[in-house]
Amino acid sequence: MASQGQKTESQESSNSLNESNVERVISVSAQKNRYLLLCQRLLLLKKPPTMKKRSSSLS
Repeated sequence: MASQGQKTESQESSNSLNESNVERVISVSAQKNRYLLLCQRLLLLKKPPTMKKRSSSLS
């Protein structure tokens, strides 16, 4: 059963290489967007002067 599953997966991947590549690009871009959103949120949290004073005093 395992060998049959691998064969079908290899056939599907070979038949839809372009689709898989597009999906990978979309997933990567989505991950980058999420990372950028997280960074923006962190920057917004760090923007208040009180937070800047705390970070400067720690450093």
